Amino acid sequence: MSVTFASMFRDQVKIPFGRKMLLLALTGFITVLAGCGGSERPEGILSEKQMVSTMTELYLAEEKVNRLSIPYDSIKELFPMFSERAFRNTGVSDTVFRKSLDYYMSHPDKLEDIYTTLVDSLNLKAQRASAHKKKDVAPE
Repeated sequence: MSVTFASMFRDQVKIPFGRKMLLLALTGFITVLAGCGGSERPEGILSEKQMVSTMTELYLAEEKVNRLSIPYDSIKELFPMFSERAFRNTGVSDTVFRKSLDYYMSHPDKLEDIYTTLVDSLNLKAQRASAHKKKDVAPE
């Protein structure tokens, strides 16, 4: 004979059907409130604008390292120095950035906005760099 934990106490805890429904409705209401109330970002989390700025600096640092003609093992050794400089340039610590990234990973709609802005920002920088190069090369 198989006895489960729930079956051992089933006879001792009897909740009337009406109260079960009330308890279920109250639990659902609290869950909905908890889900809706989290629109403000917690203290210590970077704003979306700060995230875009920091991620832009990190992307550019990664791009600089990748342009070096050195083996991958050396790139792995150099990148921390480049990323440290990127964090210094933005005034953000890597710990705060990682905590913020974790927060935004759990809020995909906000993370999508960040990545959209990041891509737009990087495209604009690329267009400006391309226009600057053309200007420097153009014959007079």
